[in-house]
Amino acid sequence: MGHSWGGFTVTQVAERIPHRIARLVDVSAFVPLDGQTLPTLVELEEFQSSPAGRYQRVDLDASLSSMPTEHAPDVLFGDCAEEIAWAAAVRSVHETWPTAASRCP
Repeated sequence: MGHSWGGFTVTQVAERIPHRIARLVDVSAFVPLDGQTLPTLVELEEFQSSPAGRYQRVDLDASLSSMPTEHAPDVLFGDCAEEIAWAAAVRSVHETWPTAASRCP
């Protein structure tokens, strides 16, 4: 299962060892096409116009992304009860992701 940037990782794993993967599940995830990288995906209009794209802070040089706490409850935890969404938002940390050199096969 891949969630968020993890869609990139599970896609790569499935391409590399398909004989060991019965199912691939992406939940609110990036699903790259052949040759795409996360830096190219975050530049797409579909991402830029999404709630995550409007508020996500992406540092390409450091391969980090973060969501400002004030936007996280709605963008990342919108289906949760408000108190759970805020509890999760204040515990959120910067997320690392594959670098520009890491491409889907």
